[in-house]
Amino acid sequence: MIADILYDVNLFVDGRGYAGRIKEFIPPVIEAKTIEYQAGGMAAAVDVPMGRINKLTAEATMYSFDRDVMQTFRILPGEQFAFVGRASMVSDDGTKKPVVVTMRGITPKVDPGTWAPGEEMPLKISMSLRYYKLEIDGAVIYEIDPVNYKFIVNGVDQLEVTRQHLAI
Repeated sequence: MIADILYDVNLFVDGRGYAGRIKEFIPPVIEAKTIEYQAGGMAAAVDVPMGRINKLTAEATMYSFDRDVMQTFRILPGEQFAFVGRASMVSDDGTKKPVVVTMRGITPKVDPGTWAPGEEMPLKISMSLRYYKLEIDGAVIYEIDPVNYKFIVNGVDQLEVTRQHLAI
């Protein structure tokens, strides 16, 4: 059976919804930082996770050349914005589930694209995230808060013991 296929998306930027104006949303890629380790007596190198992940980024492309979205761009620290991606999944049996991506961070790049008459002229924004949470059908899959040293997967904080060791 075909199950859990994403079939529609919406984006909210700083509380404003963009239904009918969002072309695509690219949620963060979660990638563990590892080191390659090969000591004497090992036939091959192995990756060793270092308890960290790479920087979290997301992107959105909009059909709307929206000035409110463009105004989330900043060059000074101190102001973050909320970004929420919402999607709907469907299965062959008709079951539908919501997907919610909650993010907080900055907009370090606004790309107005190429302007040409009679052509699509989308607006692309890049987000550098300080917080990320993925929920599927109400269940929290990931909750990542790098500044507060938290990485929760399926309800378990992977960094809790290390945070205790560091007295954070």
